[in-house]
Amino acid sequence: APGITAQSITVKESPPDASLVGTWALEKYYSSGTGTSSQFSYSSSRSVTIYPNGAFTESSASSANLNNTTGTTSAYLDGGDRGRVVKRGTTLSFHYDNGKVWNAEYKIDGGQALVLNGSMYLRQ
Repeated sequence: APGITAQSITVKESPPDASLVGTWALEKYYSSGTGTSSQFSYSSSRSVTIYPNGAFTESSASSANLNNTTGTTSAYLDGGDRGRVVKRGTTLSFHYDNGKVWNAEYKIDGGQALVLNGSMYLRQ
């Protein structure tokens, strides 16, 4: 009878490629409503800087505004974080200093865009 031999598969960890080094930004904006009806807008930005030694820093900001007949309501939130990034095949694994880990499938698009889990970050 033929035997089946199990082999373990290992994925090599490596520092980020030189093409990943730099600052990448993702910006989103949404707006609805016009005239005297309720108007809502939301914007967010996220910036990730990857360094040649595998360190990264991240900053983010978002704001929301609602204008209606009772006035204007606004909210703003910002933050930042840092850690180390490791490349495993087509996955970038962001290991934050606070213990959080974020894994993202990635690809470089034309040298000027970094696509992480389908979101396009532009080179700054």
